[in-house]
Amino acid sequence: MPPSPTKHIYIPKIQLPVSYCPRPDPNAVFKKYFGRCLDRIIGFIWWVLTLLGAGSGVVGVFNFIVGLGAWTWFKSQSPSNSSV
Repeated sequence: MPPSPTKHIYIPKIQLPVSYCPRPDPNAVFKKYFGRCLDRIIGFIWWVLTLLGAGSGVVGVFNFIVGLGAWTWFKSQSPSNSSV
């Protein structure tokens, strides 16, 4: 059987309204730097958790939770100034 001839298929496109006029986002610079700062903060926190977990994020989160629990327990066991 011979190969079928190639047919040009029309791909429909969505027409934009005539009144549409694209404009640059006036808050683009703020969004850029805010996103970058948020990225660095979250990345640093994740890096510390991974570092504490010896390369495993799950172990790092577990160590963080255990450490936080121990810290709050020791803080609650310390003598308060009001009982003197």
